[in-house]
Amino acid sequence: MYCPKCGTDVQENVQYCNVCGEKLPLQQQYGGDGGYYPPAPERNGKSVAALVLGIISTVTCCLGCVSLPCGIVGLVLGVLGFKENTGSNKTLAVVGIVLCGLALLAAVVSSILLFAMPSILPWGDIFEDILWEMGIY
Repeated sequence: MYCPKCGTDVQENVQYCNVCGEKLPLQQQYGGDGGYYPPAPERNGKSVAALVLGIISTVTCCLGCVSLPCGIVGLVLGVLGFKENTGSNKTLAVVGIVLCGLALLAAVVSSILLFAMPSILPWGDIFEDILWEMGIY
């Protein structure tokens, strides 16, 4: 097989040309039993990133400074990944969107509770004093 970009003779089982780095066209892959094994589907980075950010924002939902940015970025990437893909990538995007949405909701509720009723927290008296000093509470 030859590289379509530079014409270098390359081995049959490589994905990239070792001279110019060009991605080589996929050859049909046959198993030892003569059956055809199609190449694995490619994952979309946006869907995977949405899922990872959804997990991070869900785990840190009580820390608004971490959860809110992760949740917002994950939500945007999840919607973009959902629009661009089909199949399992779409499923990853949907799970990421749901996790980010739930984490954003939990972060907003915990932030409201933190500022509205700081005394319900174990360290609420300290936080209440800080808010009083700042003139917020």
